[in-house]
Amino acid sequence: MDSDEEMRQLNELDEACAQDIYGASQKSTVDERRAALAPSAYRETERFVAAVSEGDAERVVGIAICGMPLYENKKTAFIGLAVHPEYRGRGIGSALAERLKETAHAAGRTTLDSWGEIPADANADDSALPVNLIARRLGMEKKNVAAQKTLDLPLPEGKLAQFEAQVAEKIGDYRLETWTDGIPENQLENYGILLRQLELDEPTGDHRNEAPEFSADRVREIREKQKAMGFRDVITVAFSPENEIAGQSEIIYNTNEGTSIGFQENTLVMPAHRGHALGLAMKVANHRKLEAVAPHIKVVVTGNSSLNTQMNAINEQFGYKVACQEIAFQS
Repeated sequence: MDSDEEMRQLNELDEACAQDIYGASQKSTVDERRAALAPSAYRETERFVAAVSEGDAERVVGIAICGMPLYENKKTAFIGLAVHPEYRGRGIGSALAERLKETAHAAGRTTLDSWGEIPADANADDSALPVNLIARRLGMEKKNVAAQKTLDLPLPEGKLAQFEAQVAEKIGDYRLETWTDGIPENQLENYGILLRQLELDEPTGDHRNEAPEFSADRVREIREKQKAMGFRDVITVAFSPENEIAGQSEIIYNTNEGTSIGFQENTLVMPAHRGHALGLAMKVANHRKLEAVAPHIKVVVTGNSSLNTQMNAINEQFGYKVACQEIAFQS
């Protein structure tokens, strides 16, 4: 368990799954994969892998993770699994799902929560979809549908300038700061407030969870884990004329040779500061900086609920295209 060889094979599994969905992938080192799987002070995890024999060796072709929060959602287990594209349709996902269910129930977790990917053009209610078959087996129901989207980089010439002209008409006396060396220590608590608001605001349909509290210590741990996983970030924050932190947008990526994919994480404007095009402004500033510091990133991935009409509209302006849908399931 946790051998260098297992970590290497898990990296290969992750790359194969990303290539299958996005046509791009991230390269991670053995230590970075180990950091991604490391325990947290805020969540216990159990991990299972599926392997097949290939000659005298075994090849890892699937992984399942059961995450159990310690401070909120204490009756919920967040479960996820992935199977190598070449080995799907052989019952591996179902077997891993059963292990997850057993583990969650043994820990007293009565609610299962998971996301499952389906093709971009699929009907989320199609009972024959593999994710729906597994969800039904686990007693889970569809609660929401989101989309994973991709944006090809670099953006067309002049597009960011066009957006900047739109922003200039509305932003007024708000100002932006872009951070590339992490979150300043004196902003960790404020950043935690933004992250909690994001959890409260995200349109989730019938998908229900208790929003976490993000203390400065919790935000610090999140950032330290990301760094250990090899991620760098571009974070743009907006400040009001009164110098209140009003919003944030974040892109993470790594610089390992062969990496071509980055991830647009959360974008949020606090309720009292909406209506000034800050969401668009922060995303534009992030893309300006990303093109300068990470020209190797050719695809950015983001995810949005189908109910998040405002962010979906902004992403459509940028040119994001749906790569796959994601169904939120809960029992």
